[in-house]
Amino acid sequence: MEVFQSWIHTLTVVRNVAAHHGQLLRVRLGVAPANYKSAGIKFADQKSFYAAATVVHFLLVQTGLPHRWKAELTAIFQRYPDVEPAELGFPAGWTTQPGW
Repeated sequence: MEVFQSWIHTLTVVRNVAAHHGQLLRVRLGVAPANYKSAGIKFADQKSFYAAATVVHFLLVQTGLPHRWKAELTAIFQRYPDVEPAELGFPAGWTTQPGW
């Protein structure tokens, strides 16, 4: 229950930042999603956008519904090559990490 609560809290904060035109680039979130050890999900930087993006992806996959979250993120990184995914906390090879 603790993991789920921390994930929902994180998503609420990210939603509020985005809804109020806040910045997610080079920003550490004020909350952190808990690691989900039984799924192998462990964040190097829990307060990064990468951690929140992983939560979004994992939950979307769990619904079983079609989604394009991973493809859309990849497309955004390609569209804006001046923005390094690392600036959002994305590690090298992020698409193969647990949760993705």
